[in-house]
Amino acid sequence: MDTKQEEGEPRPLTRTDWIRFGALKVQASSRRIWQLVALIAIAGLIAVIITDALLYMQREMQFERLSYEKQILVNRNDTLITRLSSLDAAIKKYSQMANMTRTEKDQLTVEKGILSAQIDFLLSEIESLEAKIQEDPLDPEQPADTAEEVVE
Repeated sequence: MDTKQEEGEPRPLTRTDWIRFGALKVQASSRRIWQLVALIAIAGLIAVIITDALLYMQREMQFERLSYEKQILVNRNDTLITRLSSLDAAIKKYSQMANMTRTEKDQLTVEKGILSAQIDFLLSEIESLEAKIQEDPLDPEQPADTAEEVVE
């Protein structure tokens, strides 16, 4: 029975038992630290993956928005080019009309000068005829046909 009592009773730990116990305790603590580091690394990796996915989606949305705005600007540019070419054609047309008007004005100025000179000539003729009439009211020797010839 002594052996049975010895088996049921706790026996004191030896020095090697204490060393093994310390090593197991350090190993368990180290395992917990590595498990915690692994969990933090996994959580960080998941956060990086989620952030990368969100940034990718945001970049795609900005790319789509910029593509749309670029298309709008290209359409506006085409519209402005069309308007500019039509304005250029209108400017050329109005320049031609202005040149024609200037030419007509110059021609009318020349014709006005000619008419003015004719008027001055006719007025001087009328004055000379009036002067002749006042000098010789009627010359009996001169026939009436000659007076008409002078007027012409």
